[in-house]
Amino acid sequence: MLDANITMMELTEALKRQNNGKAPGPDGLPAEFYIKFEETLSIPLLEVMNEVLTKKEILKTWTEAYITLILKDDTDQQQIKYYRPISLLNSDYKIFGSILAERLKRYLNNFIHP
Repeated sequence: MLDANITMMELTEALKRQNNGKAPGPDGLPAEFYIKFEETLSIPLLEVMNEVLTKKEILKTWTEAYITLILKDDTDQQQIKYYRPISLLNSDYKIFGSILAERLKRYLNNFIHP
């Protein structure tokens, strides 16, 4: 079910799916931080995520992002039209979103044929 408590296995799998080398969000903690300290952080992180599911309110830090401009490949860096904005989100929020996306994918596969 989509709103069931997140399990340790789901968290572990989500950490494995995270992209290393990506710029962190406003809290400055990249995905590698959560991966490196998984043993220490997994229980508190799981508790926070399950509290978010229970209360149906996301953390304030999960609503924050840095917006930066990225130059499109092989374009003139002097032309603003060749830049695209991206939002840098906090890694804990991306981990949470990854778990929910996996749940949704399993659920939708029962109703939508490839």
